[in-house]
Formats: sequence, structure tokens, C-alpha cells
Amino acid sequence: MTRYLSFLPALLFLVIAVPAKAIEIKEVVSPKGIKAWLVEDHANPIVTLHFVFRGGIALDPAGKEGLANLVASTLDEGGGSLTSQKFQRKLEDKAISLGFDASRDGFSGSLRTLTRNQDTAFDLKMFPNHPYGRPSDGSLESIRVIKLVDLKLFVSQRLALDNLIISAVGDITPGKLKTVLDQIFGALPPKASPWKITEITPQSANSTVVIEKSIPQSVILFGQAGIKRNHPDFYAAYVMNYVLGGGGFE
Repeated sequence: MTRYLSFLPALLFLVIAVPAKAIEIKEVVSPKGIKAWLVEDHANPIVTLHFVFRGGIALDPAGKEGLANLVASTLDEGGGSLTSQKFQRKLEDKAISLGFDASRDGFSGSLRTLTRNQDTAFDLKMFPNHPYGRPSDGSLESIRVIKLVDLKLFVSQRLALDNLIISAVGDITPGKLKTVLDQIFGALPPKASPWKITEITPQSANSTVVIEKSIPQSVILFGQAGIKRNHPDFYAAYVMNYVLGGGGFE
């Protein structure tokens, strides 16, 4: 189930991020044809940008597990002429939150900034067995063989316009967002390298496994085969997850 419920659609992100009320979701298309979904809200001087590229950890090459996570961990370590320390200091001084994350099926990033610092923030965001069974963080052996060329190859193959979903919420107009989209994402290649994840049939023996650990608390994990995102009941199942476990039930 993790495969199909862990990839958060941009529109659903907007619904969760904004207080429960009638909201207007606007489709914004930049001069270069980059599309984003915007919820305009000028109540607070804050702008949040969230974006997802399809394809993530499951595409790590065999023997180089941990590649996508390593890219996510290092993508904000400097930028342009700024070293890592200067880059992070500038983020902190301007109260800008920037982060990246890799899931099995996606590579995402988020940017949150005060409106008065948005131009600085958008400038800092520039960036020229079955795979699901592999360790997401890799291993000591696999991390050792990952080279700089592998990180650059991941970026060039995965971070492309046809692979991108963007949402924006907060104190920003559609006109300004159009400019921002081209500024941040305009230099990306138009198409990502083709990829495909083979179908998987979960191996279930209907068994219970007990692992003894010296901790003062018990943890119970259980699961079964989930449903795909194009299934008509996907959104009902997504809501059910939150009803049953506050979002932690997967």
C-alpha cells in the first residue's frame, strides 16, 4: 500500500495545507508553459511552494541504493557562488525553509518564505529482487560506490518539466507566480529519461513475526496489498487512512 499512498498529489496537498473553507484553486501557466496550482491567500505574508518529480528511490541502480536519498540530502548544500555554509546561513538569516525528500515513487521539494524575502528565496531555489525491496537509505557498501557523476546523472534524468507537479499556497498573485515558475524551473530539460517500475505482487504467508527489542514500548506493523492511484477508490482510501490513524496508517 505504501507505493500508492505515499505519493501525495499536488491538489491534495493544497486541500490539507489550507484551513477547511471554500477555496479557489487556480491553474497558473508561465510564459514557458510551466503549470502550477495556486491557492491565493493574503491573510499572512507567507508563500509556500511544493513540487514533485515522478520517479524516486525505486529507480536507484542496483548496487547503488541510497542514490536518490543522497541527492535529496545534498541538493541544498550550496548553490551558485555560495558555499554550503554561506547558503545555509542565508536561508537562516532570511527565515527561509528549504528541503528535499525522496520517496519510492517521487522526488519532492518544498520552499517556505516570508513574502518580503520571496525574491531571495526563489533565487536560492535554482538548480540547473523488486526495487521496492531495496533499502531506501542504501547501505555502507552501496553508498561507497556512488560517485559525483551518479548524483549529476540522477538530476539530469529525473528533474525535468514533463515529470513535474507544482503547487503554491499563500501571499502571491498568479502574475508573480508565472514569473517565479520560469525563474526556478525554466532551465530544466523538457523531458525526463523514460522509466518504468515493474508490477509487484506482495509476498504474503499470512504469518506473524515477533522481534524482541529492549525498548519499553511495543510496535505493531501490519499491511496488505494496496490500490493504485488510478483506482476509483483511491481518494476514499486516502481519507480512510487519516480517519483511522491520523495519516500514520499506511
